Amino acid sequence: MSGDVLSADLAGGGSATSISRSDHDHDTEYYERAAVDAAIAASSAWGALTDVPGGFSDGNDDDLLAGLSCSNGQTATFTGGAWACESPAVAGDSSNALANLTTTLKSNVANGQNMVMAVGTDGLPLIAYYDRRTPKVNIVHCTAEDCSTYDINEQSSTGKAGEYLDMAIGADGRAVLSLYDNTPTELNLKVMRCADIACTSSSIVTVDESADVGQHNSIAIRPNGMPVISYRNFTDGQLYFAFCKDAACSTSDLVVVDTLNDPTHTEVIIGFDELPMIVYRSNVGQSLHVAHCNDEKCATQTSTTLDATTSTGEYTATMIGSDGYVAMAYFDATSDSLKVLHCGALDCTTSTTTVADNSGSSGKWPAIIQGRDGNPLIFFEDKHKTAMRLVKCFNVACTTSLSKILVSDGVVGRKNVAVLRSDGTPLVVYENLDNEQLNALSCANTLCQPYGG
Repeated sequence: MSGDVLSADLAGGGSATSISRSDHDHDTEYYERAAVDAAIAASSAWGALTDVPGGFSDGNDDDLLAGLSCSNGQTATFTGGAWACESPAVAGDSSNALANLTTTLKSNVANGQNMVMAVGTDGLPLIAYYDRRTPKVNIVHCTAEDCSTYDINEQSSTGKAGEYLDMAIGADGRAVLSLYDNTPTELNLKVMRCADIACTSSSIVTVDESADVGQHNSIAIRPNGMPVISYRNFTDGQLYFAFCKDAACSTSDLVVVDTLNDPTHTEVIIGFDELPMIVYRSNVGQSLHVAHCNDEKCATQTSTTLDATTSTGEYTATMIGSDGYVAMAYFDATSDSLKVLHCGALDCTTSTTTVADNSGSSGKWPAIIQGRDGNPLIFFEDKHKTAMRLVKCFNVACTTSLSKILVSDGVVGRKNVAVLRSDGTPLVVYENLDNEQLNALSCANTLCQPYGG
């Protein structure tokens, strides 16, 4: 057989691979197998790969796990570059605990009427509050998503602007805040615009100084990046709307929306139809109302009484539901409960109202956000003012829900604000009156439910 050549040419376009062998080569099967293996390697997908992990080049990974002998309850886990048998987390073992994290952002704060929070374009939370002692607006820029690290920038401003405040993120990533200036010689509405994403500095303009105006203000950003603001005219008991003509609101058109109800707890939101909607409480009828703007300047509106129950509609918080309709949470003093109202139309001329927590657990200071499943999560103050509670809604209208105590350390649950982070977990900022603290609660999971600890 001297001079014989063994060839292998497999389908798939590979070139033939040949191996010569002499008559003295008695290990025929060995060389035939080698030739076939070489041809397969050259013509198959494996032949085109580089850096193939050891144990995979033969097309299977049985040899990587075959040596494991896990006992009942253990799982095969790839750790430190190798497979190993691991036991599940043991209750009480803090090294395996998945726990909520609470960070005190500031102590000894004589806080204003409310706090606000938004997620910046850098993906990090931005928090604003007013300290009466200073008196200044402070901006907390979290440098970690859980707010375990952060910077606080005190904003330079004259007077006492910030007793009532709200915040929105502009199209350029810079936050804009609506402020009520409580200085006796001012008593007007101002807008503060941050100079950068972290709000290391800011500029401020006066929007309306026609009377004692600016309490219970709320700000939102239109699709074109310009702000709109709802607020109370305390002097004449009317609901006003400011249509800003630039990002800093240095110029604006002012519109009177309601002349009868002396509005408090106003919330302006841009609906799915890209038009402003203002939810507010009537200080006259102590009822809950909505004005849906028929145009972006709110020159005309569709007004509806949402809840005519006496002594309702305080601390209103709003969101756009997963169905595109507005949902809101508010406190009903008559039943001492948390209510959720879900609009059935873009102008909210139809709606459903549900007592979301009927345990007599209060409902003041609610913060409402859309959970990862599209349904509302609501954080609010417990009746005894010693806890923050969480309501988990099972549908967008919150007609069914569960509630539990989330935080019970101190006089907590006041002035709550919340956001949903990119991983689907909530971050909640609240006030603890025991030490006049501002605390941030970073939830370990979507329901703020710690495991393993």
